Amino acid sequence: MQNNSDNTVPSDYYKNSSNPDFVIPIVAPNTTENIYVYVEATAFNGNSKESAYTNFSINVSQPVHLNATLTNTASAPAYNITVNFLVNGITVKTSMIGKINAKSNYTASVIVPRAELPPGRDLLTISTNNPNIGVPKGVYFYNGHPPNYDWIYYIAAVTVAFAIFLIVISGRRNTVKVPKWKRAGKKHQNPRKTQNKGITKLMILM
Repeated sequence: MQNNSDNTVPSDYYKNSSNPDFVIPIVAPNTTENIYVYVEATAFNGNSKESAYTNFSINVSQPVHLNATLTNTASAPAYNITVNFLVNGITVKTSMIGKINAKSNYTASVIVPRAELPPGRDLLTISTNNPNIGVPKGVYFYNGHPPNYDWIYYIAAVTVAFAIFLIVISGRRNTVKVPKWKRAGKKHQNPRKTQNKGITKLMILM
């Protein structure tokens, strides 16, 4: 038997006993994955051989640690406090606290399997059975890998750059180039027109 993290156990296990039950310990890997297990049992009854097999998978996931700091607002100690950890309004774990001194804080902690929590953005709230115990406000946490929205900013930046490019190109197209002889005014006329006028006057005198 072997899992994806090369965490192996003996592939063969022998036991001679009238009680067929046996246990093989497995150390879970540190990474989230599935362990696939194949079990085959063989028994001999005289000269006959009987075999049976089964396979199953074990889901390995990192648990979620939930913490809450409670405050005893009363001037006397509080005893036997029940702390409820609620995710999206549903109790997922309960912790029992024997005593919280007067005007003191206490941090309650629980461990919840990740598979028991809804995937995505969840709201954690705390409730107790004692009205004198102050609880923190609800907080949001993400179960799993939060989505990456960086691509939205990239698209926005490209869109803005493209819009600026269109504005610059549009401004260049609307610009009309004026010839130098027109920008100089009436003092500097087109030389072609001046030459033609001289020829016209010469013809009239003849």
